[in-house]
Amino acid sequence: MGTVAEDIRQVIAAFGRDKEKVRVVGHDVGSAVAYAWVAGHPELVEQLVLMEGLPAGLEPSGAGTPMLQGKPLWHLAFGMTPDLPERMLVDRERIFVEFLLRRGCYDPMTSPDQEIDAYTRPFAALGGVRGALAHIRAIPSSAALNRKLAERVLEMPVLAIGAELSFGKYMAEGARRFARQVSGLVAERSGHWVPEERPDWLSERLLEFFGARLTDQQVA
Repeated sequence: MGTVAEDIRQVIAAFGRDKEKVRVVGHDVGSAVAYAWVAGHPELVEQLVLMEGLPAGLEPSGAGTPMLQGKPLWHLAFGMTPDLPERMLVDRERIFVEFLLRRGCYDPMTSPDQEIDAYTRPFAALGGVRGALAHIRAIPSSAALNRKLAERVLEMPVLAIGAELSFGKYMAEGARRFARQVSGLVAERSGHWVPEERPDWLSERLLEFFGARLTDQQVA
């Protein structure tokens, strides 16, 4: 996650915006990337939003297998198994993508067929499965990095958002392990894919958190 975070930071630098304070929002794996970015460069970040994903290695004490709609998430262990998913998913990539997108929603039809097709195309392309699962397979090294970064507690305001059918209040509980100023929200009538299921609600909550002062600031 540290590598990906630095890649994104360098993209911002290429646009000449690397000396400005930013507001960072991350969802799912993006939350882990966001944490690595912010914890590594806290002086460059004004506010942080973490949604439906906590940094590996910083989960609350006693946390078990992540749940979705009351059932354990099996695909993380599946994805971490070397080479097996690459072989088993050949010509079945769309089945896997459709399951993750629709099973993760409060309303299974939030993701229409054309969106599932759009996500499937790069996943099914040469190296797509291996590339996507590399994030999961890097969890042990990411966890080691995060534990080191967490030696310095985040001081900027952090908003932790969990979905009713997924992380829920667990997001805020987890964020308080590594951040001092944490506020939490639970997206009702939503599964894991909060931006897709509750876009208006999410936009309103982000604007409230940011103080609706977006004209002179960058949201990354």
